[in-house]
Amino acid sequence: CLFGVLILSSCAQIDSMTKSDDDKKNSSSKVTTQKEVKKADTTKAAAKSEPAIPSSSPFSKIRKGMESTRVEEILGKPDSKTRYKTGKRWIPFAGRWLSDARRQTWFYEKKGHLILSQNKYSGQYSVLEIKYNPDQTLP
Repeated sequence: CLFGVLILSSCAQIDSMTKSDDDKKNSSSKVTTQKEVKKADTTKAAAKSEPAIPSSSPFSKIRKGMESTRVEEILGKPDSKTRYKTGKRWIPFAGRWLSDARRQTWFYEKKGHLILSQNKYSGQYSVLEIKYNPDQTLP
């Protein structure tokens, strides 16, 4: 019985070693093509959900990770702000390691809004998300 198992496993190895290069290329190209299709689909979905930020807008100068002081230099003070605690704030014993416990949303009328996250150690807020919306109204 053990001898039969060894023969079957060696046959499988020989089969994989004797595949032609064309077979290997075809199977790898199918995988690559599937990955490219998935990537294209996610890019299209992102393009549909968020409008592109025109280069003439001051929002185009804002980048993720930018500190709040730099954002105020570029856009000025926000028209409206909201502050809130995230769910991470309430996780027992993990609060020591999680730094995203507080956030702010800055609203700019006719421009959009920014979501900023507070660094627990420095107290500084930095940009987490940029939501461009030329039809933005104040909450």
